[in-house]
Amino acid sequence: MQQVAENYSRIWEAGAELFERVCKFAEHLDRLQDGLVRAMQSCNAALGSWESRVIPNARKLKEIGASAPERELPGIEPLDTVLRELTESKGS
Repeated sequence: MQQVAENYSRIWEAGAELFERVCKFAEHLDRLQDGLVRAMQSCNAALGSWESRVIPNARKLKEIGASAPERELPGIEPLDTVLRELTESKGS
């Protein structure tokens, strides 16, 4: 009976430690996700500025010959990656 009690105690301690580690890992994932969202927002803002402000002026320069004739404006591909959403809500 004493062995069962000791095993129960070890299992309980291991479970409590695992739960704490899972919570800490979730905190890291949350901060990582927040950082990725901010990076994507910044990227979208930069791409919007590129598209609406930089490219039109660069095209004007190209049209009037104020650029190297062999150079073309570089194309920038938009991101098509979306962050995965968890099916479980936070705090569940």
